Amino acid sequence: MDVEHRFETSSATSRAQCDPPPADGSAASSFWISDDATAGSDRWRSEKGNKGSKGKKGPKSHDAGHDRDAHSKQSASKSIPYEDSTDQFSILETMSVPERRITATDFKSQLNESARDSVEHEEHYRTAGKELFDFWEAQERQVEEDALDRPPPPPYTPPSEQIHILGTDVVGRYIAHALAGCKTIPPVRYIIHRYNLWTAWDQAGRQLTRKRGEETDIRGRVVGEYCPKNKFLKTPLNYERIDNLIITVPPGSTVPALADLRHRLDYRSTICLIQTGLGVAEALIDEYFPDVETRPTFLLGHMTTAIGSAGHHFSFAEFQPGRLYLSIFQPSAGKGMKRIIKHHPPIERTQRATQLIKLLTAMPELNATGHPMADFFRYKLPSVAFRAVADPLATILDSTYNEVARNTYTRQLMDQFVGDITHVVARLPECRNQEKFAVFFRGNQLRKFVYKKLRLKNETDSPMRTETGLGAHTDIDYLTGYFVRRARELSVPVPRLENLMLLVKAKKQALLSQRNDDIPLEEGPQET
Repeated sequence: MDVEHRFETSSATSRAQCDPPPADGSAASSFWISDDATAGSDRWRSEKGNKGSKGKKGPKSHDAGHDRDAHSKQSASKSIPYEDSTDQFSILETMSVPERRITATDFKSQLNESARDSVEHEEHYRTAGKELFDFWEAQERQVEEDALDRPPPPPYTPPSEQIHILGTDVVGRYIAHALAGCKTIPPVRYIIHRYNLWTAWDQAGRQLTRKRGEETDIRGRVVGEYCPKNKFLKTPLNYERIDNLIITVPPGSTVPALADLRHRLDYRSTICLIQTGLGVAEALIDEYFPDVETRPTFLLGHMTTAIGSAGHHFSFAEFQPGRLYLSIFQPSAGKGMKRIIKHHPPIERTQRATQLIKLLTAMPELNATGHPMADFFRYKLPSVAFRAVADPLATILDSTYNEVARNTYTRQLMDQFVGDITHVVARLPECRNQEKFAVFFRGNQLRKFVYKKLRLKNETDSPMRTETGLGAHTDIDYLTGYFVRRARELSVPVPRLENLMLLVKAKKQALLSQRNDDIPLEEGPQET
């Protein structure tokens, strides 16, 4: 096809596309040129003419200016059809640019599509968020419905400074003696369960005695409170609420010891556990306080003061001063506990917990300090790890601490047990991000601590060995058993620690069976 024929074909096609559409709108394929396209072609011709005349001197052509004025007048109308083939060819060259100018109608349609898409996305996320908030509101309504079944709580009362102490061991005597020296708080109340101890309290003049070297300090600002354990009583003898309770009894005896005081504790009470083991707070919650609405606030304590007995039940000897570390316990959902979404802890309970911490830290003799849970574990866990390894071995071998340290095979077993405890502690969420804690439990630091404390014990007898021999409650569930329970929560296999715990329980049961079967037999007549 020659050039002229191609040009005629393109001109005819352009003319057909540029004809104005009919009034009924039947020719959908026709194209209508607006004044914007006309202005674009005019600018294209003007720029092309300027480029061609660049560098030439002389006056500007009057005809070109006249053409532009005429064309601007012609483009004043809203839409103009073009009939000239030259103009059509120029327009087609202008419209061959890939970028097409967006008209107001196109822009409005794009805005509508974007708005429609954003509405759909917003509706999708709103539906997902609504389902989550509906779930939360359903749980909150369930809590409110459960609360309707209970009587309304009494009116708010400010935190009390009255402190009760449960525990006649040397730690309980030491804390009661320190609190008795403060005259700005009410006299400390000392809870005594057994009648023989109540008689000994009368014989001691209802006073506590501390011996520090050659010095003797006697304090009588202590009120004894006799709470006998009588399972035949249908109603308790005392209903007075206990606001602040410090428990120092052995961990294995805490749950049964608190049975007679359960009715005197509620959400306004604060319980501070100053003991050698861990996991007692969880056991008390599972046994007595499964309801979060009526549960007391718990504090954990760890004391490093070296103290011992000094002759009678209500005296003690202080050998070396130490510190008392305190922390607020945050319970997790355990056995029999409902997972309830709470926005924050009740302010009243936090206030009562910090009130007891302030009271104890104000006593100069206690040298008490408050810490976050991670810092508290850094001081507490090494001591618990020592007791979790050394006490069961001393009980099984029926030996003292120094005999355990001299046995070669026992030391090999201790290394294995300490390694298992290190694996568990390294994965505890409470201490995972603590650098000081990680440095201590990295390498052989825990092993060195255990062996050092074992040498310092020398010929001391293990409390677990004595309790097992007497058939009493042992602390195995709150020493070795604590690490076993945390290992199960973290999916860490510790079969050696589990076997160690089972061996202690098996020996205790064997001793009890032997004692029950040990019945003296009468000798019969000898045969002649």
